[in-house]
Amino acid sequence: MIRIALAFILIAAGAIPLQAQETVRVGFRADAPPFSFRVGAQTEYHGFLAELCVDIIEDAGLALDPVEISAENRFDMLSRGGGAGGIDLLCDPTSINLERMSNYLLSPIVFATGAGYLRHSRIGNGEDSRNEVLVGYLRGTTASTAVDIARNSAQVIKTVSGGTIRNVEVDDHIDGITRICQGKLDFYFGDIDILRAVQANLMATQGLDCDRVLGSDGRLFSYEAYALASNAGRPDLALLVQRGVFMAFSDGRARESYARNFDRRDMGAALKAVFALNAVLPCGEVLDHDPCH
Repeated sequence: MIRIALAFILIAAGAIPLQAQETVRVGFRADAPPFSFRVGAQTEYHGFLAELCVDIIEDAGLALDPVEISAENRFDMLSRGGGAGGIDLLCDPTSINLERMSNYLLSPIVFATGAGYLRHSRIGNGEDSRNEVLVGYLRGTTASTAVDIARNSAQVIKTVSGGTIRNVEVDDHIDGITRICQGKLDFYFGDIDILRAVQANLMATQGLDCDRVLGSDGRLFSYEAYALASNAGRPDLALLVQRGVFMAFSDGRARESYARNFDRRDMGAALKAVFALNAVLPCGEVLDHDPCH
């Protein structure tokens, strides 16, 4: 968090203020609830991170041009930038790592979670004597790291003597969770909050039978800190996003969005710390959304 804050200080002198009504191309995911998603044929994006980005852009008086992106193409689009047909700002569950810190301008941490898994019940109940165990995860995400941990140090994914474990990359969470509910995967890894939300939605809207799918009992195989990512050539936008994050967490809108998108689920200790640390603006600086009056 300190390194990210220092980065904003260093680029502040060279940032050129954005002009009112300037258009910002913002990348949203359609398949990552409760962070960023679209319902059916609707054109609006919903979710905790999507709503945060919309608030930031609208508070600044800028025009928002929404662009649907995927887990696989999101960083290619961000590297291109809005002026070259890509995006200026990425609003999806973007995990912070050294590579992304080197290539993009990241906001303060906006969410803390971790990678877990869904498991078909035949694993561990005497039905798992097959020679191959299929382990799925979303292409282009850090879930592959969690799979490696579960396979190696944690010894969660096992097979019979002489058997094999095969990784299966999928293109979206709907496909991955449908496969495990249908018994076509043995494990499916990803952000545990996203997995829960997508599974619940598929069961409610499509009648998907997931009775034989179990969770990881709260066990996490990686800790993920999410940030909003701006194109490396847009320090002006990155500074605006930084202030917007502090505004939304200070005036209560981020907390309201969390309650709405996570069904008022209790926060873990790490997420509570994120909300507390981002609420940095005193009462007199939260402008139109001042909760102190």
